[in-house]
This record gives sequence, C-alpha cells and structure tokens, in this order.
Amino acid sequence: MTQDDLAGLVAVRICHDLVNPVGAIGNAADLMHELAGADTREELELVRQSATRASAMLRLLRLAFGAPADGTGGMSRSELHDVVMEGLGSRHVEMRWSGLEGPAVGLPAARCMALMALCGRSLLGMRGRITVTMAFDGAWPTGLAAEGESATLDADARAWLSGEPTHRLPEPRRVELALLPGALAAAGARLVSRSAPGSVLLTALPA
Repeated sequence: MTQDDLAGLVAVRICHDLVNPVGAIGNAADLMHELAGADTREELELVRQSATRASAMLRLLRLAFGAPADGTGGMSRSELHDVVMEGLGSRHVEMRWSGLEGPAVGLPAARCMALMALCGRSLLGMRGRITVTMAFDGAWPTGLAAEGESATLDADARAWLSGEPTHRLPEPRRVELALLPGALAAAGARLVSRSAPGSVLLTALPA
C-alpha cells in the first residue's frame, strides 16, 4: 500500500464521517421548518439548503479524491451525472451533460470524470457554463468544456494537467489539476487540453 493509497482512504473516511452528520442537520432543519413559526422559516430553509449542498459536495469529493478503485465495479451514467451535477451546480454555474445513454462506467473512469469536473470548475472562474460530453460506447473519449468570461488555462494549470515535473505545488483549492493526469493514466487514458479566450477544453482520450 502506497502513501497515495493511504491519502485516498483518509479522504474517503473524512467524507464518509461527515456526510451523515451533515445530512442529519438537513433533516432536522426540515422538521423544525414544519414546526417553526413563519418568522424563522426563512433562516431554517437557508440551513437546509446549505446542508444539502454540503452533502452533495462531500459525495463528489469522496468520488474524486478517494482511494483509487481496484478496477472492479462500476457506476451508472445517471448516478455519475447526479453526483457531479448536484456537487457543482449552482446559480453561478450552469451544468450541461450529454451521453447519459450507454453502459455503466468503471470506477476508475468515474473518478477521472469527477476530477475533470472539479478541474473545469477550478478553471472556470466566478461563473459560466460547464459541459460534459461522454462517448456512447465507453468511458473515452470524454470531453469537458468550461466557458465563461474568466475561464482560463494559466501556465501553472497547463503544467499540472500535462503531468510535467514542476516544483510549484498547487493550492489546495486546485489540487485536482495535479491529480487528474495520474488518475487518467491509471484508467488507461490521457489528457489533451486546449484554451481560447473565455473557454477551456479538456479531452480524455484512450492512452
């Protein structure tokens, strides 16, 4: 077992141990909303919405940062879609997804797609649109387009996504950019990235 494996297991443990309490907060807020007077319902609704968003993000982070799968098992495309859409969708980010029809996706590929989605959000900036396009008959090719006024692929991001050796570590909020190339290689794929003003395109191709 490597240090990367242990780090992935720690990520899974943290997410797993937080999901249930956060979900319980949301359920409690629902109950209190029904019992409370009108003057407190708006505040309780904010608590419920925050708990729901936190639970969705934890599920996405568990998939993306968890211990690499052993190649067995899979995830339906609709389940993968829900995990990503619920984790990243917001009033600032429009999410689009094509390619829901087709066979289930292996867990290593599902992890890569979760990481790609997080990369897209990181590269998007404040607001915009993220579009995921999956192949019908397999995991690859998968494309992700991040489009918005602030969408950009800076030099550091380009280096991390290429897997090139670099002494500059990513900030914690951008760590997915450095993790994606290795995850794709383990899943039998490679990444091609392109950018233009206001848009970034990431494409995972068979290795």
